[in-house]
Amino acid sequence: MITTDAIAQTQALFSKLDGGNDGYELFIQSNGTVMGSVNATDATTTVTLPDSSVHSVMMVVYRSGAATDTIKIYIDGWLAKSHAVSQTLATTADLQVGNRNPPTRGVNGSMLSAFVMNFALTPLQVNDLHRTMLREINKE
Repeated sequence: MITTDAIAQTQALFSKLDGGNDGYELFIQSNGTVMGSVNATDATTTVTLPDSSVHSVMMVVYRSGAATDTIKIYIDGWLAKSHAVSQTLATTADLQVGNRNPPTRGVNGSMLSAFVMNFALTPLQVNDLHRTMLREINKE
């Protein structure tokens, strides 16, 4: 979950990208759209995030074992973008949360939670996770 303040520049939510663009990252662009990238193959949403609102933003990479995998970006539990990628995920870069490697484009707002999993969530699991996080936030 993230609360965005003024979106005036690109803000990395997480990045595991080396100098040769091997790896993956997820970020909010300066126009409020969300972009996920695997080995420099990008998937950009048409949905924009309004300033000062709480959102869940998730990227799931479905690894098919074949030559083509799929990036899916979910906003508030709903699919916002699906895009095929033909590269494999391979990087030894450190995982950056709320920033990018090298450290640039940090989050201007609050990251309330962050998850990186070693398996792909189903669309139902994404929606359930979003609803669970909202319930926890609304308890406070």
